[in-house]
Amino acid sequence: MPNKFSSAAGTCGFALASKGSRSSRCDFAKCCLRVAVVGGGLAGLSVADRLCKLGVGEVVLFDPNPIGVGNASAVAAGMLHKFTPRGKKAFMADEAFQRSQEMISESAPNSIIYHGALFRAAVTEKQEKDYIKASQLNPDSELLLLQGDEVQCSVPQSPARMGLLIRDAFIIDTKMYMKELWNKCVSTGAASHRLERVKSPADLFDSGFDSVVIAAGYQSNDLVPQHMNMQRKQGRNVIFRKRSSGSVFNIPMVSGKYLVPQRDNDLLAGATVEAVDPNVNERGISETLEALGTRIFELYPDLEEHYEPASVTSGVRGIPIRPPGIAPLPYLSSPSPNVWLIAGLASRGLLHHALLADLLTNALVSNDPSLLPEELQSGID
Repeated sequence: MPNKFSSAAGTCGFALASKGSRSSRCDFAKCCLRVAVVGGGLAGLSVADRLCKLGVGEVVLFDPNPIGVGNASAVAAGMLHKFTPRGKKAFMADEAFQRSQEMISESAPNSIIYHGALFRAAVTEKQEKDYIKASQLNPDSELLLLQGDEVQCSVPQSPARMGLLIRDAFIIDTKMYMKELWNKCVSTGAASHRLERVKSPADLFDSGFDSVVIAAGYQSNDLVPQHMNMQRKQGRNVIFRKRSSGSVFNIPMVSGKYLVPQRDNDLLAGATVEAVDPNVNERGISETLEALGTRIFELYPDLEEHYEPASVTSGVRGIPIRPPGIAPLPYLSSPSPNVWLIAGLASRGLLHHALLADLLTNALVSNDPSLLPEELQSGID
């Protein structure tokens, strides 16, 4: 496949800028680039936003669904914080957390539902050991180990005898954020959305695009020549509405399952982890609650007293498979010339989307895959 990045620069008169600085020539080349972004979830939208900000000439988003509809990002719980289920900091957590806050604040500050603490309840002996260790490894007080009466004082709705209080966490209205992020892209005059499903990057190159970004979530494996070690899992949530006589649940709780406050005093309970079922929309609230099991009631025994189940949401995620003991990092690579891949963000999409978009777009406009972190390219055959 020809290097279309170079040809695009030539077509736009790259040589005419030769009397200027190298920076001027690079800026001129960027403004002539046509980039296709396949996938309208958090990954694709953050890449589109960054490309527009970098001054790329044309950014076309391909997704058969309207923005905020039809992908795993749109049904995400909206939790943004730095820590893994064991209380360790996630990959590049500090940088990623900062960049996500910046992108959200710049694009959709009204999408922030909640900013405060998140409680990770210890309901097993292993969790208790993990959380004690985590609190000892984080002397900067980002985590606080709560035990006994400390739990009841800080998180009165929890019956847990121990847990980790993550002091800095956000809950984001993901649908609103995605829509506002896209509106910001469109406002630059460089971005447009085609309600189309892409079968192959080759089709896009034939249509005149210079670079293609694959950000299609679990469908990314169908669009790249290499095979990613990624499994497809379906998740279902139940949205609860507060009863007229009920008390407001006001702090997110997590322990395998989660209970997350939403707008209008709604409460999101999730999520199941299941094989993909094309008939999932036929499953009702009762069946979904049964699939969720007892954990949500262990987190909040008074749930049914104060809330009533109202509806079900579902989505499919691509989850990276790593060797035992290795964190399930996302994928960031250039599997073939001028094709770029961002996939496998899984449950940490809100944490990593902005930082990964920075890394990928900087490599794309420089036409230099070596700028991508090596650890995010492993697991791709």
